[in-house]
Order: sequence, then structure tokens, then C-alpha cells
Amino acid sequence: LTSVKACILARRQLHEEAEAAISHAVEIGKGFGHFHHTAHNIASAYAAMGRPNEAIDWLENAADEGFPNYTYFKVDPNLDPVREHPRFTDLMSRLEKQWIRFKEIAADPPN
Repeated sequence: LTSVKACILARRQLHEEAEAAISHAVEIGKGFGHFHHTAHNIASAYAAMGRPNEAIDWLENAADEGFPNYTYFKVDPNLDPVREHPRFTDLMSRLEKQWIRFKEIAADPPN
């Protein structure tokens, strides 16, 4: 929940408090099996703060560590501030290819 708090603080333009919440979320989340959700929230906070490189770094972390959710990232309004950034479009292209491949495997699983 600390990463959600960071998102709220960032959207309220309370950047120092958001940064503190991000640091705390990272500190307490180390080793947590579902940290990729925290990484997504941190990406959302950085996007709200107008820091696209940090946002995309954390979004890549979320995708690489177990949350490669192309269909959600495509419509997530929290990511709107970085949607046109070249690194975001590259990430989305990579995730779309992965998503298509997963759909193909699901439709015709190997024996």
C-alpha cells in the first residue's frame, strides 16, 4: 500500500512526500514475491511527477519481473503522461509481441 500512497502523493504534486513513500516501498518490498505490482505503482507515481525515464525504468522492471500486462498498460490512465515517450512505445511493442505469442501458444498448445 505504500506504493499506492506514493501514487496519490505524486498526483497531488507532493513530490518530496511521494519520493519518501517510493523509497519506503522499495525498502519494505525487497524480497516480496509480488513486488512487480509495487514496481508498477512506482512507475505510475513517477509518471505523475513528470519523470518519464524513472517511470519507464520501473515499468520495465514490473514487466520483466512478472507483470508484463500489455493489455492493462495500453489503457492504464496512470501511464498517460509517458504514453508518447519513445521508450514507452518500444516497451509496448515488445510486450505486444510477447502477448501475441502467448495467445498463439494458448490457442495451439505444444504437445
